[in-house]
Amino acid sequence: VFRCQHASTRVLHTPPGGNRRFWYRSDVWISERVPFGVLRWETSLSDAATDVPFQRQRFDVVGVSWILSE
Repeated sequence: VFRCQHASTRVLHTPPGGNRRFWYRSDVWISERVPFGVLRWETSLSDAATDVPFQRQRFDVVGVSWILSE
């Protein structure tokens, strides 16, 4: 079982010349027991008026060559 931490950030953005606003969000799950420390990274784009996501990407670690001991 990995102990991990979750961090996130969210930024409100209006594209130049646009009238629609969007939330850009990034989430990362980190652990000191895997190389480079990242277990999952996720980004999403949501409509600011409804907060409904319409684009999402997720990257998960599926294997490592070694795991640090506790």
